[in-house]
Amino acid sequence: MFHNPEQDSPACLGIDPELFYLEQNMQAASMHRQLKPICGSCPLLERCREHALKHELYGYWAGMTANERQELRRRMGIVLERPELLFLAS
Repeated sequence: MFHNPEQDSPACLGIDPELFYLEQNMQAASMHRQLKPICGSCPLLERCREHALKHELYGYWAGMTANERQELRRRMGIVLERPELLFLAS
Protein backbone atom coordinates (compact mmCIF):
# COMPACT_ATOMS: atom_id res chain seq x y z
CA MET A 1 0.00 0.00 0.00
CA PHE A 2 1.33 3.45 -0.93
CA HIS A 3 1.96 5.69 2.06
CA ASN A 4 1.71 9.45 1.57
CA PRO A 5 2.97 11.23 4.73
CA GLU A 6 1.42 14.53 3.62
CA GLN A 7 -2.03 12.94 3.74
CA ASP A 8 -1.40 11.21 7.07
CA SER A 9 0.07 14.17 8.96
CA PRO A 10 -2.01 16.97 10.41
CA ALA A 11 -1.37 20.50 9.14
CA CYS A 12 -0.75 21.60 12.74
CA LEU A 13 2.17 19.19 13.17
CA GLY A 14 5.15 21.17 14.42
CA ILE A 15 3.08 24.18 15.55
CA ASP A 16 3.21 25.05 19.23
CA PRO A 17 0.16 23.29 20.77
CA GLU A 18 -0.24 26.17 23.23
CA LEU A 19 -1.55 28.30 20.35
CA PHE A 20 -4.59 26.05 20.17
CA TYR A 21 -5.40 26.56 23.86
CA LEU A 22 -5.17 30.34 24.14
CA GLU A 23 -8.88 30.72 23.58
CA GLN A 24 -9.48 32.43 26.90
CA ASN A 25 -6.76 34.97 26.18
CA MET A 26 -7.60 35.63 22.53
CA GLN A 27 -10.64 37.04 20.86
CA ALA A 28 -12.41 34.39 18.76
CA ALA A 29 -11.92 36.49 15.62
CA SER A 30 -8.18 36.69 16.18
CA MET A 31 -8.01 32.96 16.83
CA HIS A 32 -9.89 32.24 13.62
CA ARG A 33 -7.57 34.48 11.58
CA GLN A 34 -4.49 32.72 12.89
CA LEU A 35 -5.61 29.11 13.10
CA LYS A 36 -8.47 28.57 10.65
CA PRO A 37 -6.16 28.60 7.58
CA ILE A 38 -4.04 25.89 9.21
CA CYS A 39 -7.05 23.71 9.92
CA GLY A 40 -8.59 24.48 6.53
CA SER A 41 -5.56 23.10 4.72
CA CYS A 42 -5.38 19.94 6.81
CA PRO A 43 -5.87 16.57 5.09
CA LEU A 44 -7.18 15.21 8.40
CA LEU A 45 -9.79 17.93 9.02
CA GLU A 46 -12.81 15.63 9.01
CA ARG A 47 -11.17 13.07 11.32
CA CYS A 48 -10.08 15.88 13.65
CA ARG A 49 -13.59 17.37 13.67
CA GLU A 50 -15.15 14.00 14.47
CA HIS A 51 -12.71 13.50 17.34
CA ALA A 52 -13.14 17.05 18.65
CA LEU A 53 -16.93 16.89 18.67
CA LYS A 54 -16.86 13.67 20.67
CA HIS A 55 -13.95 14.31 23.03
CA GLU A 56 -12.64 17.87 23.23
CA LEU A 57 -14.16 20.42 25.56
CA TYR A 58 -11.34 22.98 25.40
CA GLY A 59 -9.12 24.53 22.75
CA TYR A 60 -9.32 25.18 19.05
CA TRP A 61 -9.91 21.98 17.06
CA ALA A 62 -10.79 21.37 13.41
CA GLY A 63 -11.28 25.06 12.70
CA MET A 64 -13.72 25.54 15.61
CA THR A 65 -13.59 27.20 18.99
CA ALA A 66 -14.88 25.39 22.08
CA ASN A 67 -18.08 27.46 21.92
CA GLU A 68 -18.63 26.61 18.26
CA ARG A 69 -18.18 22.91 18.99
CA GLN A 70 -20.57 23.14 21.91
CA GLU A 71 -23.23 24.73 19.70
CA LEU A 72 -22.69 22.16 16.95
CA ARG A 73 -22.94 19.32 19.50
CA ARG A 74 -26.21 20.76 20.75
CA ARG A 75 -27.65 21.06 17.23
CA MET A 76 -26.47 17.58 16.23
CA GLY A 77 -27.37 15.88 19.52
CA ILE A 78 -23.78 14.81 20.18
CA VAL A 79 -22.79 14.07 23.77
CA LEU A 80 -19.17 14.26 24.86
CA GLU A 81 -17.77 10.78 25.42
CA ARG A 82 -15.79 12.14 28.36
CA PRO A 83 -18.60 13.59 30.50
CA GLU A 84 -16.30 13.92 33.53
CA LEU A 85 -14.85 17.01 31.84
CA LEU A 86 -18.24 18.70 31.95
CA PHE A 87 -18.08 18.67 35.74
CA LEU A 88 -14.73 20.46 35.65
CA ALA A 89 -16.06 23.15 33.29
CA SER A 90 -18.99 24.14 35.48
